[in-house]
Amino acid sequence: MIHSRPGQSRAPHRLFVAKSMLDGFGTRIDASPTPNVIPVGCPLRCWILVIFLFAFHQRTTNEAIRDQGAGEQETEKQKTRYRASTTCGVAIHQTIQCKICLLERRLAQVLRNRAKDFKMTTLSPYHFRHPACLQLVFAFMLATSKIEGNGNMKLHALVIAPHPDDAELGMGGSIVKMLQGGWNVGILDLTDGEPTPFGTRELRTAETAKASQHLGLRWRENLGLPNRSLQHTLEARAKLAEVIRRTQPNWLFAPFWEDAHPDHVAATELIEAARFWAKLTKTDMSGEPWHPQRIFHYYCIHLRQIAQPAFIVDISQEWPKKLAAIAAYESQFVTGRDHVSPSFLERLEHEASFWGGRIGTKYGEPFASREPIGLRAFSELA
Repeated sequence: MIHSRPGQSRAPHRLFVAKSMLDGFGTRIDASPTPNVIPVGCPLRCWILVIFLFAFHQRTTNEAIRDQGAGEQETEKQKTRYRASTTCGVAIHQTIQCKICLLERRLAQVLRNRAKDFKMTTLSPYHFRHPACLQLVFAFMLATSKIEGNGNMKLHALVIAPHPDDAELGMGGSIVKMLQGGWNVGILDLTDGEPTPFGTRELRTAETAKASQHLGLRWRENLGLPNRSLQHTLEARAKLAEVIRRTQPNWLFAPFWEDAHPDHVAATELIEAARFWAKLTKTDMSGEPWHPQRIFHYYCIHLRQIAQPAFIVDISQEWPKKLAAIAAYESQFVTGRDHVSPSFLERLEHEASFWGGRIGTKYGEPFASREPIGLRAFSELA
């Protein structure tokens, strides 16, 4: 701990510590190439750190103003220290302002009805001792920990999954391929997937963030529908249609329509109906009308059947990232499972190898389509 002598401003020390902390994690904040998108999987300590940095800067500014008001009573040494602290404060302010402004907007959006009297610009370290403030900050971090980016981000493809891990299982390699091709791809989980035998909501949230990092995602949201009792209701249809209108994807990906899991069957019915509703005019739904051009279906099914896909995507290069993303869900695929051979992850590799063999590659992912698929050229056929 750094102690200051009586009458000595503590601002330079605080700024030095704050700047050192900022340098340690700035690369995480700047990881996204898009300035208006919060990067995937930033741990909660980063949000805490950013908020405290802003509090440090605010407190330093107030102290600097008081020091400046001392006027003629300041010694030459104190004036030098003040100038140094002011210069450092401006530098830090410019560095973190671009990072904090998005968090301020996100906080205002998430807690609009609960934090009317809460002002980010008046934060100081003492505010964090108040239980109400701690509750607000926790709620803010919980909301942003879902890897949400810019709410108005336009997507080329939106993958909709009944539960976290379904998108990774069904088409994780294809997601990586599209992202590496320059596409904006997002995943919308309809439920949080809980309860499960070895999982919790907090654990599944952390696992989802980790899996999304492996894929390279910059957009992921959760619609908040109930797990185990997912139903195709009008309310759920409108809620999903509003996300489609907001993100305006050209392609939708949904689970295969035949499955033993009721949530998966209900999800596909819901997605196909929401796709139609998203284009409606003269409606109470938010957003502009939008109709995705295509909807394809990935295989993440609980039936032991041989699929008859419309096409298979070569994921030979993307397989390691898909496997890492699936392995991130330890509570679902590792914890509590019997040590048998082949393991669950080994069986997934065998299946990917099977589909890759059908098109002459090492690994593949199958997709189905209710509609005919048109080709403009044959140059990219495997």
